[in-house]
Amino acid sequence: MPKILIVDSYYPDFLKLWDFNPAATYETELKRLLEFSFGTGDFYSRNLKALGWDTHDVIWNAPWNMQFQQPDVLFLQDLSIEFSPTGALIAGQLSCPWPGDDAVRRCHVIFTSFPHYIPRIEALGVKAVYNPLAFDPIVLERCDYAGYIIGHTVMTMEAPRIHDCVFIGGVGNPSHWKRGMETLEAVARAIPSFKWWGYGYEHLPSNSALRDKYQGEAWGLDMYRILLQSKIVLNRHGEVAQGYMNNMRCFEATGCGALLLTEYAPNLRQFFKEDEAMSYGSPEEAIIKIRWYLDRDHEDVRAIVAANGQRRTLRDHTYAQRMKTVSDTLQEMLVSA
Repeated sequence: MPKILIVDSYYPDFLKLWDFNPAATYETELKRLLEFSFGTGDFYSRNLKALGWDTHDVIWNAPWNMQFQQPDVLFLQDLSIEFSPTGALIAGQLSCPWPGDDAVRRCHVIFTSFPHYIPRIEALGVKAVYNPLAFDPIVLERCDYAGYIIGHTVMTMEAPRIHDCVFIGGVGNPSHWKRGMETLEAVARAIPSFKWWGYGYEHLPSNSALRDKYQGEAWGLDMYRILLQSKIVLNRHGEVAQGYMNNMRCFEATGCGALLLTEYAPNLRQFFKEDEAMSYGSPEEAIIKIRWYLDRDHEDVRAIVAANGQRRTLRDHTYAQRMKTVSDTLQEMLVSA
């Protein structure tokens, strides 16, 4: 059974809020943290274990860590993480701003959800594998979601969707979040019931309409519970995506049964059909569509599109499927090494 060590780093803002229990064992505390489902949580390790891997997780910047025996594969969720050279196969996941050529060259293989990163990675002599992001249905269980899955459909007495239209993510321009701010500001001004959770509030100008719509931070399962109670999830991507649909929120929103409204992208229909997710090409179009889908006369249409989107995500866009690609690639590379 090949051994894989999955190393990740978490947002410092999240770790500051996490209530670490100094009396708990390492294994108990790590399990509790991973099951809170921040970022990719245990989505990689759980699904790789089901494929026959001996999996271990490390949160690199947590206040505690444990050393593990030499793995066959060291898998980096954050390419900025420092590590000592080993004889392991070095793999990485890169769906964020470019970390520098040297960080990429340390890896033997990189999985990315950015189509435009493939030739850039390969130009450095590193194997590149396109592998989109995804959703893990385990969060429905962890949120005590009153539903169960039959095939690819959630059968449920679902909780009321009390939020009309929400956005969850970073705002302002401290890094790569300038793109899409015009849409968020326009929606905040035009839609009275719009709400947003996330980070970057302190970077907003004093006259930002988003200031009055801010609900605080929402991480892990807290974020998923908001999505499960939302009618429409507004989404936008950072400049780093270069116009491609890519981010986790697309799959998290649809996986939680909300109607996804994201920017038009040339690859959007590779993931969702027109009756599974909605797109917008301008702030004005986003406002028009939000108003239309919130209208009482169109509630049934919104519910149908949202249900179609959830069905599609549960069928085609889960981490169980994405990890099959990871497992097959790594197994082949280990055999040929």
